Amino acid sequence: MESHERRHDFTKRLLRRFFFKDGGTVTNDTGGVIAGDSSFTGVRLEGAGSDTVINAGSMSGRNGVWVSGANNFIRNTGTITGTNAGAVVTGTNGTIENSGTIKSTLTGPRSICMRQAQTG
Repeated sequence: MESHERRHDFTKRLLRRFFFKDGGTVTNDTGGVIAGDSSFTGVRLEGAGSDTVINAGSMSGRNGVWVSGANNFIRNTGTITGTNAGAVVTGTNGTIENSGTIKSTLTGPRSICMRQAQTG
């Protein structure tokens, strides 16, 4: 069985958006900016494997972050903002550690959306 990890570190750079179809790891350091627009998610990781997002900078887009693997992990000490939702987690297992800000610009409780698969 092959294992693939993609790790990208950003320091004071602007990246329009980030999309991995096979899952992976994205690290956005302090001062880094990853920005989608009203049509695109800032960081989107999907696939059957593990998805990890570590953010100390700024991530934004339609959804700031969207992860949908089997094991999802988001650690945020920076700011994640979405015009729809700040963070969306789907799949079978998801964890968010947040000591920063995760928010939606929509009115209502859409800052974090957890859509975990149901078993049994």
